[in-house]
Amino acid sequence: MFITEKIYVDKAFTKIYTFSCQQHYTKRETTNMIQLTTTENMKKQIAKARAVKPFVKVTGWRRYEVRNRQTGATYSVNFCVIDGARFAHCTCKAGQLDRCCYHVASAAGIHVMIAATAH
Repeated sequence: MFITEKIYVDKAFTKIYTFSCQQHYTKRETTNMIQLTTTENMKKQIAKARAVKPFVKVTGWRRYEVRNRQTGATYSVNFCVIDGARFAHCTCKAGQLDRCCYHVASAAGIHVMIAATAH
């Protein structure tokens, strides 16, 4: 269990730094982020998500696990909002290369519904 968690973003909004403290242990992680702009930019990923029909599991607020039903491959997707800009991160190969993927598109669809009912 982490006692504190602080999130910092670099000036270009491309990397997010998470500092978590657990008693005397400090952990620093760097994560590449994908900026989400419009659904027009995600058209191919949305179409692939509809075709693949992955299983999306909610693991926390803005945190999802996306599993491909055919291959069983599972990836983590996280969302955050910084100064009004929306960002996503996926642990798949495309996400590691700062590209949007169908995992982000799948989780975004669920997240939009959850966020709309939360407010």
